[in-house]
Amino acid sequence: MRKILKAAIRIGGKVYTGDNHGIAMEKARREGKKLPPKDGSEYNDFRERNGMFLLSDGKLIARAQAMREFGIDHSEDIPDQEPQGPNIPQGTKKRRKFVLVTKSFVGLGYALDYRLKGILRMR
Repeated sequence: MRKILKAAIRIGGKVYTGDNHGIAMEKARREGKKLPPKDGSEYNDFRERNGMFLLSDGKLIARAQAMREFGIDHSEDIPDQEPQGPNIPQGTKKRRKFVLVTKSFVGLGYALDYRLKGILRMR
């Protein structure tokens, strides 16, 4: 079963990976790649547009595909990975817990809704 291993970003035909997309971008910057300044919306937009994920089978997938297949579109949500690095927003661990709890309640809601509809049909 494949899983998401790392955040990745492709710049100039080369793939850079890291525990989050910001770390991957910093690796590219150290190699001389031109990237938007860190302190602007252009940086965040670039990161969102170009962010990908590296899978355990070696394939790269876009954020949208990661959301469809794994329910993840941000590196902070990769299971078994603690957020780290300079670009992690405050409260990320709380966000991860909130996302997991929310997904659990959504799943529970679907299950209850399905059962209630079945019970109501029986009447």
